[in-house]
Amino acid sequence: ASTEQKNQALQYAAEILLKHAATIIKANTLDMANGRQKNLSAAMLDRLELNEKRIKAISEGMLAIAELPDPVGRELESWDRPNGLYIRKVTVPLG
Repeated sequence: ASTEQKNQALQYAAEILLKHAATIIKANTLDMANGRQKNLSAAMLDRLELNEKRIKAISEGMLAIAELPDPVGRELESWDRPNGLYIRKVTVPLG
């Protein structure tokens, strides 16, 4: 995908996340209950818990990522080998 497409996707996801925060929090209530039932540690439950503040922070994080320069395709270094082979180290997405 192009940089613009990736940034639009991040911005849209951030918007939708905020728009559906109440639904997400409601579903998270069930996740938290299941976590307590399975005796998850307090630290694990804290990581699992979503509230308005955390959802807003996630959304803001997505928008912040969209503002960063796109690292994909950036040439980090290049060199010529004695045998004439030209080598480039370029950033690529994983996953």
